[in-house]
Amino acid sequence: MTATETKTNYEAIAEFDLKQFIGEMPVDGRVEMFRDLGDHTQEHADDEWLKTNDTYPYTEAFMSDWMVSHYPSVIEGKFNLFENGAFINLASADVVFEMRDGSSKQVVTPDFWNEMPREYLLKMLMKGESIDPAQVKAHLLVG
Repeated sequence: MTATETKTNYEAIAEFDLKQFIGEMPVDGRVEMFRDLGDHTQEHADDEWLKTNDTYPYTEAFMSDWMVSHYPSVIEGKFNLFENGAFINLASADVVFEMRDGSSKQVVTPDFWNEMPREYLLKMLMKGESIDPAQVKAHLLVG
């Protein structure tokens, strides 16, 4: 890339750093995101909570800290399972990538697609499907 060229939005998305994004969120944003997690993802938090606590509810400090220290690796692990077919029957939406050459590519999303920032979802779908981010013109979430 020369000094006069700029990255496309999708090239920037391909470099999205989930751990950094979560770390830079305000505490109340992390707590809200934690509360929106699905049961399967929160099971991972339960395991961590029950190591030192025997009652609920979670504290806001725990929710915020868990999002920083565990959430990125849990979501990445779930994506790895998805790419290996573990969640394929639970897909609830598709992303259609419109390419610069006029073609399109429809990609199935995992059932936990709404538990993560859209940038991370798009990054992982492009990566998993070997889609060149520089060639993506637009996308549409269907489902």
